[in-house]
Amino acid sequence: MLPRLGIIEDKAVDEYSESISYNQRFIDLWQISQSAIETGKDEPIFASMLDKQDNPEEFVSTLEYLFEHPEKSCRNEIYLKDGKTLERYIASVLSLTGDNYGKIFYFRDITKRKEAEAKLREQTEELEKALLQLQPTQVQLIQSEKMSSLGQLVAEIAHEINNPVNFIDANLIYAQEYFEDLLKLIKIYQNHYPDNSEAKEFIEKIEFDYLQEDLRNIVNSMKTGAERIGQIVLSLRKFSRLDEAEFKKIDIHESIDSTLMILQNSL
Repeated sequence: MLPRLGIIEDKAVDEYSESISYNQRFIDLWQISQSAIETGKDEPIFASMLDKQDNPEEFVSTLEYLFEHPEKSCRNEIYLKDGKTLERYIASVLSLTGDNYGKIFYFRDITKRKEAEAKLREQTEELEKALLQLQPTQVQLIQSEKMSSLGQLVAEIAHEINNPVNFIDANLIYAQEYFEDLLKLIKIYQNHYPDNSEAKEFIEKIEFDYLQEDLRNIVNSMKTGAERIGQIVLSLRKFSRLDEAEFKKIDIHESIDSTLMILQNSL
């Protein structure tokens, strides 16, 4: 018999891969028909899940491997025929002596997040392409003594981008510190009030353990994005150089690094 667990599972199965329970979220996410549920059997539910996937063979082979290796867990992405992307997490439930009680399945719709990531990559590539296109234009304008107007525009754009990026980057540090402090406070309350049923229910509802991990990843991704934009802005400012003398000493290594960053995709 599966022991009482500290999370609300989408689906739980025993060591023989027979379903023990599944919640309404699992039914809604996979759009399981009422007729399949009323059979009381796993086969029509499982068949319905496989029918919706782009690669059902991989889904089956992963399950077979996990049931052959009870100590293993799995986190990956599943692609559906309707264009949705699901995140799948499968964890084994083992006793203190290593006995296998079964597995818990957790599914989450991450379609919007994947679309946002793809859009961000596309925008970044477009910006880098624009910078690559800017370089020959810049050389041509220098040769024709018309660099001043373009350089002024580039400098103004870099300045306008730099201010909000610096604001975001600076506040991310405090946001991360506040987040960690709040986690410590929650853990203190958990230690002192472990039996509070209302708190337990809400922690289960918001998937607190996963929330901690995912929020840290989100903050780190935002930091990486801010740093990337900052590098692009710095390169724009170096190539404009409107506020500097016509002839001056420069650090050739710094200019080479800036050029290499803009040409990164082509290289």
